[in-house]
Amino acid sequence: MRQRYLTAFFPVLLLALTGCVASSSTPPNYYLLTAIAEPVDISRPIRVGVGPVTIAPFLDRSQMAMRSGGGNLALRDAHRWGEPLDDGIERVLVQNLAAITGGQLVGFPWRRVSAPKYAVRLDVLDMNVTASEEAVLELIWQLEDLEQNRLLADRHEHLFQPLPTGIAPYEAMAMAYSELLGQLAGRINGELLKVLDGDATTPANKAND
Repeated sequence: MRQRYLTAFFPVLLLALTGCVASSSTPPNYYLLTAIAEPVDISRPIRVGVGPVTIAPFLDRSQMAMRSGGGNLALRDAHRWGEPLDDGIERVLVQNLAAITGGQLVGFPWRRVSAPKYAVRLDVLDMNVTASEEAVLELIWQLEDLEQNRLLADRHEHLFQPLPTGIAPYEAMAMAYSELLGQLAGRINGELLKVLDGDATTPANKAND
């Protein structure tokens, strides 16, 4: 009786173990942040650097992370970023700002001989999805004039973007985060334009008219 029970049980156990192995060997899905800004039809003689970009330690990992209201952190081994998250944020901001400013953009670090006049530094505090299916980006960013060693803007932002529908959840997250970085580039560009307009109307520049 016992032998018949073991004989019947063993194939079930083998099937379960085979299923676990197959499941664990499934390759993960990888996602990239993408630039969304449309290029402007102008060219400005400015050079802007992006970086360094720092991110909260709980985000600094290859797995896509989600936090719950109770403080639970879920890391998805099956859904990963295709590059270090700080590198992806820097890359996309360089692409977006290059498109909408019409200037020259460079990522951090840069060589001293080719250092930009302006630099945007970022400290990403949170990237998450709310219960109402909105992606959230919380960060502090600063715009600096490196030549004059002067802080031009210091902002603490909370940006929101609804998740797109009709696609897989983690793909939707990556797309929504990309949209948020597009929003951020627009805000940075707005501050940069204020600075450039101010430079254009200084007494020294007026004297050259």
